[in-house]
Amino acid sequence: MEEGFLVTGALIPLIMPPDIPLWILAFSIVFAVIIGKEAFGGTGMNVVNIALLARVFVFFAYPGTISGDEVWVSGLTKAGPGGVAEYGWIHLNVLNPLFENFGWATFQAGQAVVDGYSGATPMALAAKGGWEAVTQHYTPGQMFWGLIPDRLGKPANLSLSLAH
Repeated sequence: MEEGFLVTGALIPLIMPPDIPLWILAFSIVFAVIIGKEAFGGTGMNVVNIALLARVFVFFAYPGTISGDEVWVSGLTKAGPGGVAEYGWIHLNVLNPLFENFGWATFQAGQAVVDGYSGATPMALAAKGGWEAVTQHYTPGQMFWGLIPDRLGKPANLSLSLAH
């Protein structure tokens, strides 16, 4: 066995949707290994990342499975208007007490699922009213841990929370 497959085997579960059917997953891995790795000469000779090629394959071959109404949401069994979250024992009895200790939001059974959220980000608030406007809506802890609505991968969490 070659060690190159260990990295691929570790990355594929991290970038695939959690509820993807196993037959699609197997098909995408076979495609990525044959086309992305073996077609170019094997380990060390591939020109693309095998895990990303598997994800790209799923994206183009089965777009409805990883986007749209079939996207996985924890506790949501049926997507649609008025969908209700049905959380399990681990959510309600293990994760909720843990999240409460940190002051984070918890899983609440029977709550309707929100399709999206829109609101002012800390940067927009700061542009209009400075630090005082930001701290009226969000605590420095929320900003540091990224528990606020903002752009994905925002690198300024630390700098915003330590500004004052």
